[in-house]
Amino acid sequence: MLGFSIGMVSLILVAGTAIFAMTTLRDTQVDIQEIQLNNVIDYQGLDANLSRNRVLLYRMMRSRDQDEREKLGREIAKASTENDAIMARLAERVMHDALPQGKFVSLKAARDAFNQVRDTRIIPAIVTGRQAEAELAFDAGSERYRDVSILAADLTELAKDYVRRAVEDSISLVRRAVLILGAIALTAVLLSLLGIVVLHRAIALPITGVAEAATQIGAGELDLSTPGEDRQDEVGTLAQAFNRMTASLRNLADIADHIADGDLTDQVAPRSKRDRLAISFDIMSENLKGLTGEMKAGAREVNAVAMEILEITREFVVEIVDPERAGRFQNALLRLEEVSKRLSTVVGQIKLPAGR
Repeated sequence: MLGFSIGMVSLILVAGTAIFAMTTLRDTQVDIQEIQLNNVIDYQGLDANLSRNRVLLYRMMRSRDQDEREKLGREIAKASTENDAIMARLAERVMHDALPQGKFVSLKAARDAFNQVRDTRIIPAIVTGRQAEAELAFDAGSERYRDVSILAADLTELAKDYVRRAVEDSISLVRRAVLILGAIALTAVLLSLLGIVVLHRAIALPITGVAEAATQIGAGELDLSTPGEDRQDEVGTLAQAFNRMTASLRNLADIADHIADGDLTDQVAPRSKRDRLAISFDIMSENLKGLTGEMKAGAREVNAVAMEILEITREFVVEIVDPERAGRFQNALLRLEEVSKRLSTVVGQIKLPAGR
């Protein structure tokens, strides 16, 4: 049970650390992919669209074909709409970050200034054929474009730097997680080894003692006791059951000794209906008691008859005149008397329960 608890605690620690590391790494990667990398893409897209917008304006300013001017105007409007969508996405992402948010406000102001010069000065001058005014306005718009381009480049580098730091933090986190996992794994191994030693001392050694006691009982040694009976676990329960079994066998052995000594007064009480040994032992004892009782009664009758024959024979010996025959009769009477005494002694040594 102790080893299982140690293994479960170690497994929970390892799993918890791994889950924490993987979750943090996943969140970092999601942050990098969904926010910062998208910021880099959008800042670069914004700069590219503004550059394209400037090129389209220049072409529109140099064109003399009205249809081409209208087509270029539509492309400029489309690029501007795309930049509006990009600015909206960027505004949503940088709203919780103070440094990019400040630069983003400057970027938005520079882009609005560029759009204002484009929409209120450059395009109207081109449409009305005021070429010189359009060129002057284009130069002013170029300055606003450079401001936007510089700010977009700065914000792109900030996003890239954040990506680099996030990747480094992820690598550092993975390294720390590996070190922590290694330490926990080593601790788990050490705790497992400690648990094995504790379990060996707490369970294996007592069970080995029970096995040795079983071997001794198999060899006929019943005067022993299994240690660990006072423990409050499964080993203690096993030791208690084994000692009860040993005590029961020792009790049967004592009863067998008494029977061997001629004492048939002991009673064997079966512990249950399935206690075959005690039941068989009790039946054997009862059979011996019955047989011995019959033998004892027969011996008494034989002894009484022998004593009666002895008295009659003594009277007969007195009437014999021949000394030699008288001596032989006398010796036979003495041997008969000795056998009768021995039979009486044996019968007297047999102990039967009252009423037998």
